[in-house]
Amino acid sequence: IMKVSRFGSIVALMFICGLGLSAFASTTTTTQEVLIGLRHRNLDALEARFWAVADPASGQYGNHMTRDEIADLIAPPQRDIDVVTEWLQQTLQATSVSLHESRDFITAHIPSHLLPLLQNQPRNIEALVEVVSVSSTSTGTRLRVAADKCNEKAAILMRTTAQQQRRRNAHDDAAPDATPNEQKQSYLVPKDLKGGHKDNTQVVWGPCTYGVLDSDLTEFYKKFDVKAELKDVRREGYHGLPGGDNFGEATLDTEYISAFGLGVDTVVSNTNDSWSTEEGNGFGDALLKFASDLAKRHVVPTVLSMSLGSLSWDSIELMCTQTNKVNSSISYQACLEYMQSQRQVSMYTSAAQTQRIDTEFMKLGVRGCTLLAASGDGGSHFSFVRFPAGPIGNTLNQVSCMFQFPTYPSASKYVLSVGGTQWDNSTKIPVHWSSGGGGFAWQFDMPEYQRAAVTEYLKGQGSALPPSTSFNASNRAYPDISAIANNVPIVIQGRVAPTGGTSASTPVVAGIISLINGHRLEKGLRPLGFVNKRMYDIAAAHPGKAFYDVTSGNTSCDVEGFCCNNGFQASKGWDPATGLGSPLFPGLLKYLGTDDPL
Repeated sequence: IMKVSRFGSIVALMFICGLGLSAFASTTTTTQEVLIGLRHRNLDALEARFWAVADPASGQYGNHMTRDEIADLIAPPQRDIDVVTEWLQQTLQATSVSLHESRDFITAHIPSHLLPLLQNQPRNIEALVEVVSVSSTSTGTRLRVAADKCNEKAAILMRTTAQQQRRRNAHDDAAPDATPNEQKQSYLVPKDLKGGHKDNTQVVWGPCTYGVLDSDLTEFYKKFDVKAELKDVRREGYHGLPGGDNFGEATLDTEYISAFGLGVDTVVSNTNDSWSTEEGNGFGDALLKFASDLAKRHVVPTVLSMSLGSLSWDSIELMCTQTNKVNSSISYQACLEYMQSQRQVSMYTSAAQTQRIDTEFMKLGVRGCTLLAASGDGGSHFSFVRFPAGPIGNTLNQVSCMFQFPTYPSASKYVLSVGGTQWDNSTKIPVHWSSGGGGFAWQFDMPEYQRAAVTEYLKGQGSALPPSTSFNASNRAYPDISAIANNVPIVIQGRVAPTGGTSASTPVVAGIISLINGHRLEKGLRPLGFVNKRMYDIAAAHPGKAFYDVTSGNTSCDVEGFCCNNGFQASKGWDPATGLGSPLFPGLLKYLGTDDPL
C-alpha cells in the first residue's frame, strides 16, 4: 500500500469529494483557544483521599467526592486566578476568558501571533501555571460534510497501513471468532444480563474521525444476537468520519461495550475534530481538554473506556536520548520530530502534560468513575510496530529492544489497565496475545495496592526478566487484567471485519464493570469507582475465583511479529503480560457486587 502523508491524505480526500484547497481557507482563524491549567494546592491531600475512598479497609471507602469538594480542596486561591486572568487579557489580548467550574482551568481565545508568549511566561505567571494547551485548528467541519458524499475509495485514503496490519495480525484462521456471546461464555457472563440503571453511564472516547454508524450497530446486534438497543447509545460532540482509523476504533469500542454492558446508557464522545489529534501530538492536548471538561461536570460517568494512546512522553524522551547516544549523528530534536511523524507513536508533548492528565484521572476516580485504558499493541517495546528501515528507524529499532517502553494512558496508576489474550487455537484456553502491551512506567511510582503481587513476580522470574536497566521495577506496573484481543468481529460500514488489539479487550472489560455497577446501584450501593485495589485484594484472597490465571506468553514482539530478544513472561499470579488474568464474572460479581469483607 502506498504511503501518503497526513496532509496528502486530507488533500486527496478533499479533491475526490470536490472541495479543493478552498476548504482550508474557510477554516482559517485569527485566534486560537487555549487551556491554562493552574497549579493546584493540597494535591497530596487529594491523593490521600483517593486511596482512602478506594480501600475497602478504610472508613471512607466508597465515599466519593463531589466536584465542588475537590475544588475547595485543591483549586488555587482567587488571587492567583485573578493574576493569571489579568495577564491573559492585558498581555495576550485574550478574549472569551472563562474559569472552569472546577476552578483550576482557564479557557481563553488568544491572537495567533501572540501564542509564542505562552511559552515565555514571566516568573510570577510561571509559578501559577502548570500546563498550557493550545487547541488544534479544525478542518473537520467541511471534510465531514463532504465525507457523506465520498465513495469508498475516498474513505480508504483515510485508513492507515498500521491499522490494516494490526487487523490482519489479530486474525488467526486456526482460532475461533471471539464473538460477543462466545466471549461471554468464556468469561461466564450471562448472555442477556443487563446493567441498566438511571445513574449508570459508560463512555467511550476518541478524537477526530472517532464515530460509529447506527446502521452498523443495528447489523452487529442482529448478526451476533446481542440484546442491545440503539436507544441506549447516544453521541456527544462530533460524529466522526467513516473510513477514518479512529472511526474503526469507535465502532469496535461502541459495539463491544454496549454488547457487554447491556442496557447501560452508552455515550460515544468525540470532543475534537482536528487531524493532529488522530495521529499526531495534538492527541495529548485533546485528552487533557476532554478529561478536564469531564472533571468540571456536576455528574461524571460511572465508566470511561479509553482504547487510544501511544508511547508515553517519558518513553519518547528516553528513546530519543538513547538514540543520540547510540548514533550521535541523530540529534534529540531530529529523533523527536521523526517520532512525531510516525502515526500514533508519539502523541504527547511533555511530562507536565501527562502529569496533569493524570491529575484529572485522579479527580475522576475519586468521584466514582472507573477509568480503563488499553495496554497497547506493541508488546513492551513498541507502540504498534517497529520503525521503518532507514538511518533513524534502524537506530530506533535497536534502542527499542534495549529498553521496555510503556504506553500512556495505560501506565497511569489511576486507571484499570487492560491487556490482551487470545484463545489457544480451538481450545478457547486463554494465553497472552502475542503483541499485548505491558511493563513498568518510567514516570509514575508504584501504587501500594500492587506492590506485593509485583514483588512476587519479580522474585519468581529471576534471570528470565529483561535486563534490569531496561525498566524501572519500582514504578507502576501494568496491565491489571486482560481479555480477548484477536479474531474479534465487528460490523463496519455494512461489512463484517475481523479486528483485535487491546482496543478490543478494553471495552469488553469496561462493559463487565458496568454490569457490576448496575447490580450495585440496584442494591443501593455506590458505583465502584477506582477498582484496582479491590481487584488485587480479591486475587490474593481468592485465587482462581475472579480471574483465570494466564501463564503462557511474553511481551517481546510487536504486532507484525518482529521480536526483541527480551520481554516479560506470563506466569502464575500477576505478570506484566496479562496482569491478574482474564475475568471470571461470577467471582467478580460476588466480590465486587458487595462491600462485604473479603
